[in-house]
This record gives sequence, C-alpha cells and structure tokens, in this order.
Amino acid sequence: MTRTIDILDLTLGQRLTQGQDESRDLIALARQIVGLGVDGVDLGHISAASHSYDQAREVLPYLSALTLSVQAPCRRSEIALGAEMLRRHSGQKRLHIYADMSPQSPARQAGRALTHLLDDLYQGVTEARDQGVEVHFTARNALRTERGVLIEAFTVAVQGGASILSAADTSGYGTPDETLGLFRQLKAKVVRNRAITLGAQSHNMLGLAVANSLAAVQGGATQIATSWGPQPGRHSVCSLDDLMMALSVRHDALNIRTRLDRARVLAMPLASDCEDVALRPPQAWAVGE
Repeated sequence: MTRTIDILDLTLGQRLTQGQDESRDLIALARQIVGLGVDGVDLGHISAASHSYDQAREVLPYLSALTLSVQAPCRRSEIALGAEMLRRHSGQKRLHIYADMSPQSPARQAGRALTHLLDDLYQGVTEARDQGVEVHFTARNALRTERGVLIEAFTVAVQGGASILSAADTSGYGTPDETLGLFRQLKAKVVRNRAITLGAQSHNMLGLAVANSLAAVQGGATQIATSWGPQPGRHSVCSLDDLMMALSVRHDALNIRTRLDRARVLAMPLASDCEDVALRPPQAWAVGE
C-alpha cells in the first residue's frame, strides 16, 4: 500500500542560523521552498538578540501557505519568544521543543538526574501547548539514547500535549537496521493507534541520511526532515533531492508518496545559477543549534 509522508524542510532555518544572508536572499529562498511542495518549514532556534530574529520576521509573509515551526529548548523565555514569532504567521503553527536525553548530553554528563530532565521536558511541552499551537517534540541524539529512556521521554511529551514526535539522529550514528528497529518500537509503544505524527531527522555523518530516513518510514515514520541545495555531505541532514530521486526511481519497492513537485526539486540543486539566491553549503546544523 502506498503511504503519503510529510516533508519538513530545514533549509531556511539553516541559513538563518548561519546569519550570512541578506534578507532579500532569504525571501527569494522562502519563495523557492514554497514552490517545491514541502509541507512545512522550520525556522530553527531564533534568539531575540540576533540578526536572524528580524530576518525571520521579514520572511514570514512568504510562508503563509506552509506549516511553520520555530524551535525552543525547555525554557519558558525561549518558548514565549517562539510563540511571539508564530503569532505573526497566518498559516498553521508549531512550537518545536527539543531536548537531548542521551548519556552524551551535557546535562547527563554533568550528573543531572533523568527524573529532573523529564520534569523539565514535561514543563516545557505544557508551556508550549498553553500557547495555543501544535507542539512538536524532538529527541536529539536519539540513536545513542537508551531505548527505555527515549520511550519514556516521548511518553512524557505526549502527556504534556505534543502531537508530533521526532527522533533526531543528530550525531549521524545510526544504521538503517537500527533506525528501522527504533521506529517500529516507537510506533508500537508510544504512537500506537493515536493521532500522533512520528518524524525522522537523519544526519549524514556516515553517508546514511537518506537510507536511514527511508528505514524510518518503513518503521512507521510519517514525516521526514530534509534540506536541499549544495550541502557539506556528511554534516547535512537528509538531502531533499536525493530523497526525491530515491522515491521516484524505486517507487516500486518503497511505495512512498509525497506532495513534492518532482521536477522542481530535482532542478533546485542547480539553483546556484539563479540571480535570486546564491546557494552556499549549510554548515553542520541540528535541531537546537
């Protein structure tokens, strides 16, 4: 049976985070992204003190047709700032809360108890929910987080009001088999039959981002995070044009459908020739950075 998945694009958030673009270039980029047929755009974590905050406000009118996400850690002030940005958006809105529960996280390295981290997560998600928008929770470094801890974190996020859950392999550590197993378990133990979107954000440190994203869909994911254009290979997230090519060439085996405009997506990596936007390779970037 053919399944339809959502595409959450991170390109604009990457560029805002780098802070190297003129506003007119970001506006041109936003227009191009809308034309690709993605379902949503993530603006990343925007600080009020940074130039990116003003630039993000400038591109908002050009994204009204898409679901817009703004990231925030589990801190009240950051959540309030993200909500203020979203109130300027006329389309569907999501606050994107993130946390790292892995043994490699700074909090756990510093000796913070998991119970305290889970309490922070619950408070952060409920604070976001109380802003009157959808809540998307991403667990960073998911493939290196103990499976029981990860399941508990997602369960707490759902209890707090999150309706979109993403497992982000931000260290690019996982393999397709491991990713498939993880998402099957999340589908069975967390999502079950509830109206929860399960998303994948795969990084390319081992060159497996597309393969891991496809494995996540086979395991139950219904959203993939992507970026497009020239990328720094192993530091990038799942390449939109590579994903589109895989879905097109091997539709017989994958049975996955998106709302992407195939012709435009496959043409976009050549968009560095356009007058509107001079594409530069994004730097290494992940949810929360």
